[in-house]
Amino acid sequence: MKNPDILLSQGTFETAAVPSRAERYDLGQGTFRDPAQKMNVIDFYLFYNEIIPETIDYFAAIIKEMTAGTKVTGAFYGYMYEFRGDPEYGHNALEQYNKSKNLDLIFVTASYGNRQFASGGDYSRSPASSVRLHNKLWYHDNDVCSFLAPGVLYKAGLPQDDGGLNNIRNALHVLGYTDTVEKTIWMYRRAMGFALCNGAYESFFDLHGGYYDNPNLMEEVKTLNRLADVSVRYSRASNSEILVVSDEASCSYPTFRSDLLEISIYDVQHSLIKIGAPIDHVLINDLDLLDTTPYKFVVFLNNYNMTDTQRRLVEKKLKYGNKYLMWCYAPGYFNVNKTDKAFMKDLTGFEITADSNSSFIAPEIKLVSGNNPLNEKLTAANLDAAGSNRKCCQLFYVDKDDSADVLGETLGKTTFAVKNMGNWTSIYTLTSALQPSIYRAIAKQAGVHIYNDCDERFRR
Repeated sequence: MKNPDILLSQGTFETAAVPSRAERYDLGQGTFRDPAQKMNVIDFYLFYNEIIPETIDYFAAIIKEMTAGTKVTGAFYGYMYEFRGDPEYGHNALEQYNKSKNLDLIFVTASYGNRQFASGGDYSRSPASSVRLHNKLWYHDNDVCSFLAPGVLYKAGLPQDDGGLNNIRNALHVLGYTDTVEKTIWMYRRAMGFALCNGAYESFFDLHGGYYDNPNLMEEVKTLNRLADVSVRYSRASNSEILVVSDEASCSYPTFRSDLLEISIYDVQHSLIKIGAPIDHVLINDLDLLDTTPYKFVVFLNNYNMTDTQRRLVEKKLKYGNKYLMWCYAPGYFNVNKTDKAFMKDLTGFEITADSNSSFIAPEIKLVSGNNPLNEKLTAANLDAAGSNRKCCQLFYVDKDDSADVLGETLGKTTFAVKNMGNWTSIYTLTSALQPSIYRAIAKQAGVHIYNDCDERFRR
């Protein structure tokens, strides 16, 4: 494996064995795999994910050689968020993809979740800022359908509804169907706005053939292409004051098909796009390439495992300038093959404890009153509770003898708290799956400029 911080648990590569299905299929065995007992499973998933971009790079190198470097090369990859961080999918090695000298761009389709007209929205399906930091182009493959979709899908031979996934009913849902020309045009504009604001390239993909067979739609495509051409004259650099940090290796620590991962890095995306301010997403190891000065509010989504190198990187790049750093669930609980609550204390400043009861709970947080300015801002969000009602994880809470200000509780334990750390502010939350208004309240407290003070994606 390429990562020097990852240890091979079974001694040598010659003796390492692929873990059995039973070892990997560890449902009902807690929130996390115990690295003292299951490091071989974690190692396997890290290796398995790395060989995907390694293979892509191998064939990209052949293309570069055969074309004397004259062809731009890329592949469909980078779906960590969309695939819920599940290591079984093999999409948790974007960092390695980015290091390839043979890959110039990455193809990523629009999300098929929460894509609906008006209340939905586009988002990057993995940390797109990391792609740009490695001088690669993010190719946004927009395959949204049009108001013509029912007829197009019928001609393509799809059944109306056979109870499965490949039918007209499901396709209309995941492809963002709208029933009028005007609404379809609005969907096209939304996607182009996403591409322009995120420094991405966009293509219009006629997935089943026939979605664009309308003069009004083609005229709109012409207009948007003209707009895209004009945009290259201007800076497309980020003006974000919010940074989201995630980690690919940490996705191998939760047990099989983890619901915790799903709500932590997939469900939360639909909240983040509705905060009312732009956001950059980066892999933790790319912090060293990033100018972190502009960021005022930083969210650590799923950084359950944090190496010594990564801890030093966070210390150097983020713990200064009165930034607000929000740590989700069990931040830094693991350091490769070691587990210690002291790791979390050193990283966050909070005394965080894993509850002795291993039963899964719903990470739903009851907001409480208090004297911290954030208490008042959260109260203004008009919510009694935050988080998710899905039972998906063991309880991790802040000890009551900790000096933190309490923002919320779960089962009588502090699970949402804030602490002044001198030249930065630390926030702990049991879950990242918080409502947009919660994120917006914290962003305001951190001094982030909010452009749209509501939960709508766009306002006219």
